[in-house]
Amino acid sequence: MTKINTPNLIIQRPVEEKVATTATQQKGNSVKKAGELLKKLDKEIKVPIEVFPPEIQNFILTYYTYYKYPIDYYFASVLTCAGVAIGNAYTAQYQPDWEGVGMLWTVLVGGSSIGKSQAMKPCLKPLRIIQEQFVKDNEKSTKIWEAKNPNNGSGKKNRIDLDSKPKPKRIITNKATIEKAIELLDRNPKGLLFSRSEIKGWLKSMNQYNNGDDEETYMEWWDNDYWSDDKKSTGFVYIKRPFSSILGGIQTKIVQKMAAGDSADSGFFQRLLFAMPTNEIIPTPKEGYPNQEGYKAYEKAINNLYGLPNKFNYPHPDKSEITEIISCNIPLSEDAKKRFYQYRCTSADKRNDTDDDVIKSMLGKLETYVLRFAVILELLEFVCSNSKKTIESLVILVDERKHFISKETIEKAIKIADYFEETGRRVTSRIENPVNRLKPPQQAWYNSLPEYETFKAQTAIEIAKAIREKGNLKGLGDRTVKGLLRNKELFKKVLTGGYYERIY
Repeated sequence: MTKINTPNLIIQRPVEEKVATTATQQKGNSVKKAGELLKKLDKEIKVPIEVFPPEIQNFILTYYTYYKYPIDYYFASVLTCAGVAIGNAYTAQYQPDWEGVGMLWTVLVGGSSIGKSQAMKPCLKPLRIIQEQFVKDNEKSTKIWEAKNPNNGSGKKNRIDLDSKPKPKRIITNKATIEKAIELLDRNPKGLLFSRSEIKGWLKSMNQYNNGDDEETYMEWWDNDYWSDDKKSTGFVYIKRPFSSILGGIQTKIVQKMAAGDSADSGFFQRLLFAMPTNEIIPTPKEGYPNQEGYKAYEKAINNLYGLPNKFNYPHPDKSEITEIISCNIPLSEDAKKRFYQYRCTSADKRNDTDDDVIKSMLGKLETYVLRFAVILELLEFVCSNSKKTIESLVILVDERKHFISKETIEKAIKIADYFEETGRRVTSRIENPVNRLKPPQQAWYNSLPEYETFKAQTAIEIAKAIREKGNLKGLGDRTVKGLLRNKELFKKVLTGGYYERIY
């Protein structure tokens, strides 16, 4: 809401003593208002870690309480890594041809040094260990291949022999051109995680080496539906079920630019899940290491998810037949179907109640994500609460209609969707109103400044000081306040008398 320009307040301003009284009144009223605003702004968006089995909750809480990095980051990273471990092997089936696979596009949003990459590391570790084993296995296979394919006299191997050389499997990649990503997805039908500490680099790399449509290609992969491409250089490429999860960190300012740019218009932005803490406080460094019992239970769960039996028909490593991807579709129970239908109706009402196309699109994508969350939660619970023998019989249990996605699982999946809806709305609101980009204490300060009135810089500084002292808050120092007053998006400086007025 843009404020009305009121120059007459300056022309008709009373004598100096009255001005001092007015400034004092402004300060008192503003501090009181700021206290009320801070209560609302400091209210954290609840991170629903209770949706996880106790073992996973214990892992998250152990690391969170030790390092104090935002719990949002651990929550979102665990969810994404669990989905990657499952990959294309299992889905949550709502209707024929409508399934949810555990593929998530997750972005950890926050300022510098608040713990995005540090929180990701322990969550990613089990997947990295799996990949290290792939490398070791490939080294053994390569030695066998080299023994079968010695140099043919010229010191070079012929083309056919080179094509048959074993290539390492992947579960994670940090950097890949679109051509390499296509090759990796083709060779790893269970799926991949594209992960970077700073995902800005991955976003910038799109279309870096061509004038193509990398962003559109990734959006097509997000659907987890068949994808094909015909190129003169590579020939025909067909991927039946591209599984490409994303996990990375990004600074708040950059994601705001994304939301205001072409990525929002194309729909790319709306497919992202934002883990975004309310308060961005840099934690005090801590020596030592958290208790590892929680991590060991988490690692075991990820390994069990990855080791779940599947219906893939893997070809012999020395042959080139295309691997057939056949997922094991776990049907929703009748109660679970009814609950998901209720969620869809609520989502439709929300979309009809807003004129914001970004929000509409985001809500539509979250409807898809509910089924994706459901298969992750269902299988996490399954591997954490069953014996090895039962885990190994899951495909049989599903085929015999003895295992379903429960209503309770759908309820938990909806809790996760509600969390990401709130964070998505926060990101979007920061684009529309620059005040929402400020830290909570600064927002409270700004919104408590006099409305439809002018005020001096000293008044704004004194109000900030009073708020700072009352709440023992950081981020409202004199230098910060002066810098904010110079922000033309937030304030208009009245030429006469050195007064300011709010724009919002």
